[in-house]
Amino acid sequence: MNDILPRSRPHLVFGFLEHPRPVPARERVHAYFPQHVCWARGLLTNRFRKALRELAAD
Repeated sequence: MNDILPRSRPHLVFGFLEHPRPVPARERVHAYFPQHVCWARGLLTNRFRKALRELAAD
């Protein structure tokens, strides 16, 4: 059953909160993520940017 359900993509959430402009209430959204995910915010944002570049290449 777990194979059917979509997996969480926190890099998309963090990325869309910053792109194209930072969302004013993004800090409130970040508060709902576990602390270890928030610590990786920079890494997740970079992963989002990489995904955008890959989409633009198609």
